[in-house]
Amino acid sequence: MTAKKLFIEIGLIGDDIIAEANSLILKRKLKISRNLIAMTSAAAAFVIIAVALLTQVRNNNDIPSIPGPASAISPPVTDVAEIEAEIIAPIVEPIEIPPSTEPTVTVSEPGGTTANPTTSTAQEQIAWIPPWNEMTVTQQFQIISFNGSDYHAGRADVALSYVGDYIGDGTASGWDVYENNKEYTIKCEVFELKNISSQAAVAVKFEGYNHYHTYGNYSYQPETLGDLIQDLNLYDNMVFGDISESGFDEQMNYQRHVYTLPDTAVIWELLLDDGSLKNQLSPGENPHMSLDRMVVGVSVDVLASGNFTLSVTKDDYLWTNILGTQKLFYIGKSKADAFVDYVHNNAVINNIN
Repeated sequence: MTAKKLFIEIGLIGDDIIAEANSLILKRKLKISRNLIAMTSAAAAFVIIAVALLTQVRNNNDIPSIPGPASAISPPVTDVAEIEAEIIAPIVEPIEIPPSTEPTVTVSEPGGTTANPTTSTAQEQIAWIPPWNEMTVTQQFQIISFNGSDYHAGRADVALSYVGDYIGDGTASGWDVYENNKEYTIKCEVFELKNISSQAAVAVKFEGYNHYHTYGNYSYQPETLGDLIQDLNLYDNMVFGDISESGFDEQMNYQRHVYTLPDTAVIWELLLDDGSLKNQLSPGENPHMSLDRMVVGVSVDVLASGNFTLSVTKDDYLWTNILGTQKLFYIGKSKADAFVDYVHNNAVINNIN
């Protein structure tokens, strides 16, 4: 199966299944974190004893006895890092998760049979991909090719008031997973979305259909934060939602706080005021790996019916997945701290779990 076909089939998986998978992954991470603490403590004790033994050998050139509880051995500082590295290296190995705990998805045929089964979730839920003739046109054709780029389905229906000028023709392909990935193609007309760059997103009307649909260019990467705001007309199109903050306390209990700001316009001032910030990513670059410090839910109704996020990361970046792919801007520690402090001091906490 090609990567494009796999992407399409993944796109048909329901949000409830994804939410359950996230829940299971979180529990698995918590279990790993606790096990890792125990492993680290044991490794640390082993290192102390081993360093003591190696130091005795180096100083006495003889096999030492293990010192009693009252003994105190201080190895030379210049040698500790080297000795620890040699001792720890063979001990620390990747932690493997048993396959049975991995949440995966089973594709169900109409009538209850399964097609290409893998394994199911812990609760044996099944993500059912509908038959081809029961899908909407945007489910059937999730990717269109236009001007050398692949545009991915966003909003199923977009209001005519958002549709701009006609800019060309495109083609779309889809595959029926129940008919040995039988390929279908369809022609479409492509239109601008008003006040939005066609390099980022377009409106699509399929041959034989009357409705318009939004498709976003997944290879689009703005040069600066200002370009992102202007290309997608975010001043007019973006709406801010609640803010969440999550992590583990000292007892390794997971906690999540949800905040509501009385006036979300302050987010523009605190996070989005410097349009010159450079985008740190390029199309196809590996994801930025960092923990979120605080996450702002946002919606851009013209682009997608689902929510996007703006995240302040623990390494002081502003990260967003608007348009379905990540963009990354370095805002610095002072700006990140100022935003977090403002939320803590001014927002209403409406959920803690």
